[in-house]
Amino acid sequence: MSYKTVFKALFALVIVALLQSAIYLLVVKKSNVEESRAASPSEKNRPEFSSPYHHQMFLNYSSRIFTESDYSHQRPGFSEIMKHDLKELYKSMINVDDQVNRALSISLDRPIDFSKMDTYRRRIRRYFEKDRVWDSSMHKHQITYSPFDSVVVPADYFLENYPIYRNFVLPHTEIYMLREKNVHAIYDNDYSTTLQTLAKHIVGEECWKKKIVMLHDTFHFHSGGPRKVGITLMSALKLIGKEFISTEDIDSPDVLSADAMYSYHPIQHTKVVDRLLREKLKDNFVYFVGPTIAPDIHAHHYSRLGDKVRVLTASHWVKYHDYGPALPKSMKLLVYPTPINTKIWSPKPKQEPPSMDGVLYIKNCGQGAPETVKSLTESLLKNNAYFSNSTLHFFGYGGYTEPQYWKLLREKARFAVVCVSTETQGIALEEMMSMNIPLFILWDKGNSYREADSPTSVPYFSEGKTGVISKFSEMPTTFPDFLKKVETNQFQPRQYVANVFNYFDLAVSFLDMACNLKSTFEPREEYLSKFKNM
Repeated sequence: MSYKTVFKALFALVIVALLQSAIYLLVVKKSNVEESRAASPSEKNRPEFSSPYHHQMFLNYSSRIFTESDYSHQRPGFSEIMKHDLKELYKSMINVDDQVNRALSISLDRPIDFSKMDTYRRRIRRYFEKDRVWDSSMHKHQITYSPFDSVVVPADYFLENYPIYRNFVLPHTEIYMLREKNVHAIYDNDYSTTLQTLAKHIVGEECWKKKIVMLHDTFHFHSGGPRKVGITLMSALKLIGKEFISTEDIDSPDVLSADAMYSYHPIQHTKVVDRLLREKLKDNFVYFVGPTIAPDIHAHHYSRLGDKVRVLTASHWVKYHDYGPALPKSMKLLVYPTPINTKIWSPKPKQEPPSMDGVLYIKNCGQGAPETVKSLTESLLKNNAYFSNSTLHFFGYGGYTEPQYWKLLREKARFAVVCVSTETQGIALEEMMSMNIPLFILWDKGNSYREADSPTSVPYFSEGKTGVISKFSEMPTTFPDFLKKVETNQFQPRQYVANVFNYFDLAVSFLDMACNLKSTFEPREEYLSKFKNM
């Protein structure tokens, strides 16, 4: 090890410790004094970090001390550190009961009336739509204006200096980010004992006690959808206070003592099958794998587990028309989409005048060349009296970063034109809708899976509420009608996402699957009927 490396490590430890101590003295103690006073209304609304300056110092410091090589470097013994579960990492530290109780009209002075569960669940969905948002005014535990500017550290530094982060950063930070190479992983850091009580009542005490083990791959730093699937599901479980074990070690003793285990990236964990077949498992043990589409892996490895495995698919068309038919008939599949982080993917508070710009989202466009779609869209916008000065911002699949996507959607997008061939779930589109951006979907059944009875480009959609579905040939007529409804705010896409993909309902649904091997998204007709009554 070079003197330069040793110096950097020591310097980082000393500076972080001094900086966090300074933040603690300047901010935390000050807030404790302020809380002891009879605060005026203006003081009550003041963020706990009365100025972002102290945390900005930390952010600026981090950007200077951590170089690109630090994000891709793993010290000797790092893999051994990774094998030991840091349980604190998977326990949220910020209690949001005050906000939840207000939204649900629950008083701590009396016990929760479980006979009102239907009412509570409606209010929970409204809470995710209206109250659990990323507030640009920076509320008590939000220390940056953008979630993607939150504390960002290399994963191995986070592990080695965990006490500093645990004691000085996490108790005051709504979300934090770990980074390895060019991949960010956002961790929610809030929980609610009220939501925990309600969730426990819904699934039952016996189900709640089930031991859940999540198999992951090195802090979820593989790119793409699987990473987001794993982290959002764990965030949902954290919010309702359901404990789980997260490990990358297939030889961990927790694997054999689990009631249910889940690998959201099963390609990484095929070797665990041999161990599960060799060892004695609990009688009702179940192993969920998916939604990564890997029919060969499932057929040749996971099918050997027989009735103890369930393959999760993100949507109905994938189960019945794409993925399902490619698997052995003996394998059982369940439809279970991933939750959507409606807090991060929330619209900017109402601004006047509203944005006029649109987004063109292209991914394997089956309606013709992207240039053709772009040209027609721009032409129709210019001929529209209300949107004639709109700018059309282009997103091509894989050609942007999450921070870029988030900022443009939040700051400029009023609507989106989407040309996609197929999506297993369509997380990026649901994130758009979660920001209350209606979608104009170009989809032609003849250009996709002919057997599918719903658009494969946007598996979860409620036409008239979340936007419009149109053939490209009909766009000159349907797009102006769509724009008129956008102008008059007739769509409610965020409400749809908050109803269907909120953390509470999806976490409860996952526990119900673990206990009863049933999905709340099946059968499809029953699921659709239930949604219409929400």
